[in-house]
Amino acid sequence: MKKLLAAPRIHFIFLFFFLTAFVTSHAQLPGLLPDLQTVVPIHLQLQNQQHREVIRFSNGIANTGQGELRLRAEFPVTDQNQPQLAIQEILDANRTKVYEAVVSQFQFHPEHNHWHINDVALFEIRSGSPTGPVFGTVSVKVTFCLIDWYRIEGNAPTSERIYWECNGDYQGLQPGWVDQYHQSLEGQELDITGAPAGLYYLVSTANPENAFLESDYLNNVAWTSFILSRKSQGNPKIEIVGHSPCPSPGLCGENVPNR
Repeated sequence: MKKLLAAPRIHFIFLFFFLTAFVTSHAQLPGLLPDLQTVVPIHLQLQNQQHREVIRFSNGIANTGQGELRLRAEFPVTDQNQPQLAIQEILDANRTKVYEAVVSQFQFHPEHNHWHINDVALFEIRSGSPTGPVFGTVSVKVTFCLIDWYRIEGNAPTSERIYWECNGDYQGLQPGWVDQYHQSLEGQELDITGAPAGLYYLVSTANPENAFLESDYLNNVAWTSFILSRKSQGNPKIEIVGHSPCPSPGLCGENVPNR
């Protein structure tokens, strides 16, 4: 029995030290780092679409760090229609660039008709618990156009936005701001066709590949739980029953604009 337990123990110890070293090394970067967090998913709706059952929802990515998330594309001279390198710039308190690194890609999104950044979020439906098995093949990595849409708390006057253009030189989020994708938009859905009745969790993870430089990689997950029931004819219905803990009303999804 000891031999069977040794490998998982070693794996856990390795993973712990790897994550500790990873977070520490990024925390020592110059300048002010952003901190990406997911707003609790809201506006969950169950819809039937062409014989498919889908959960639609609104999702927000917040920056709760001291520094801006600032990203620019590096367009090659040869072809600006192909995916472009996404370069993250780290700024100091005077908004002077002190560091930069290639972290992802910009890709043109024809459904939204503007440029998105890859690997911004991961959407999943999990059974029984937030870390339970993923239902079927329902795990979707999502591209976003990141802009200052609203403040986590308080009013969000347009004059105070720094990032507001999906086709401009920069995309990003300044500290204290959120970008939200409404449940009506393309891509804001997960397929649960044929899922048996039970307790499920819609889990959303910001920066799932740890691609973007930030101060804390351990607070990026938020979830909303719901009970799926089926009538005698098999028609599904969902009831929201809870959500992940959140440090502020804004990160709980309260007072979110319904864009």
